[in-house]
Amino acid sequence: GEGPGRPPEDEPRPMPYARELSVLVEDPRTEVVSALATLLLCFCFAYETVQPQEVVKDVLYVVEATVSAAFTVQYLIRWYTAGLRPTFLFTPFMLIDLLSILPTFLGEAYRPAALWRGGRVL
Repeated sequence: GEGPGRPPEDEPRPMPYARELSVLVEDPRTEVVSALATLLLCFCFAYETVQPQEVVKDVLYVVEATVSAAFTVQYLIRWYTAGLRPTFLFTPFMLIDLLSILPTFLGEAYRPAALWRGGRVL
């Protein structure tokens, strides 16, 4: 609840290093790298549809897992810098990011969900 020295529920709580992390994830260079990584994921998904050799599949899997891990970290940093407010998770940008990383956690059973990754380019 609210009390002396405590921010209201809808305001972000000051988190250690939140300002520095926010500067990092909002840097235009970070955004460009994220956009390129998203395009790389889309390419990997498209290339997997032509049934590449097993070695290529392994490389594509490593690329996909690495980029998805980076996106997950970025997603968590954005939430952290917003004071870990649950309502922030339902903002349009965070929902799009969630849809883009969700296929990695859903696994092969939800392979068609990988198309959601392209939404991150928006």
